[in-house]
Amino acid sequence: MTFRFALLAAIAALFASHAFAADNCAEVRAATLAGVSRPYAASIKVDSGNDLPLTSHVVMTGDKMYVETRRVWNSTPMTTKELIDKVNKTSLKDVLVCQRTGEESLDGVSTTLFVVDDQTPSHASHSRIWIAANGLPLKTEVHLRGVGVVTSLFDYVHVEVPAGAR
Repeated sequence: MTFRFALLAAIAALFASHAFAADNCAEVRAATLAGVSRPYAASIKVDSGNDLPLTSHVVMTGDKMYVETRRVWNSTPMTTKELIDKVNKTSLKDVLVCQRTGEESLDGVSTTLFVVDDQTPSHASHSRIWIAANGLPLKTEVHLRGVGVVTSLFDYVHVEVPAGAR
């Protein structure tokens, strides 16, 4: 898995929970913007169904994004504002349908679970997003055609620049 693919997977995990079009998507949109508006760490698993799942990690500090692939950390200059701008720009073309499907506990934290169907022809996907009571997304699960399932777990407390990052 290349650095670029890992970076795209990290951003896709956040974009998957970004919703703009429907009223049912307002909570999902707010959670996505809240999540990318602060430092976070994420563990990302890509399961294509054919091979062993690939796991990567991301740390966003506010002025840099660090992506770990194959046990090597690389950095890319990306500010929180740039990430928010990317999310907002992407959403202008998206055709989304969001549905609240219930409550679920995730590692002892109560969350509201949403299903988001992106019906945009160029990148249709089916996602599930777990949003905590504080409005932050804790988990996303994105089914991408041609890629498989991308599952991301977010942490907003334990955010540290990785040792040895380039």
